[in-house]
Amino acid sequence: MKPVRKIFIGSDWRHTLLRAGVLGVVVYGMCSTIFLPIRVQGDSMLPVYTTGDYGFMNTLAYRWASPGRFDIVGIRMAGKNVMYLKRIIGLPGESVEIHNGLVHVNGKVLAESYLQLRGHWDLKKQSLSEDEYFVVGDNREVPMHHHTFGKVKRRRIVGRMW
Repeated sequence: MKPVRKIFIGSDWRHTLLRAGVLGVVVYGMCSTIFLPIRVQGDSMLPVYTTGDYGFMNTLAYRWASPGRFDIVGIRMAGKNVMYLKRIIGLPGESVEIHNGLVHVNGKVLAESYLQLRGHWDLKKQSLSEDEYFVVGDNREVPMHHHTFGKVKRRRIVGRMW
């Protein structure tokens, strides 16, 4: 019994307890600040993410880099725990418009190979300022008025889905 105890507890149970406590604090700190756990609700990102899916939001992803086109990001809307999960399709300084379901960025059709559920959306030209991104869900089969999408300030982007 002694060798098994030494493997799992160590030579001094107090040191093991201290290490477990420190590890618990570090893991809790990382999961509450760096890798935020996310539970998806809603169908706006179908088929990539469905209701009930779990994932992590990497809050350090954009500390030294800018969000990129096609990144799936968390957008803080209200309070600390409410975020929308959307895909970036327009970058700062660009113009975005949608005609019969096809996204046009600066007048050119955007190739969206990941998109499986395309509807017949129409959206007038939207010009983005230097701190705005254009975000939208992947499930565009649902009518436009049932979606939350559009311009988002950079400060509202929490991180990239991991």
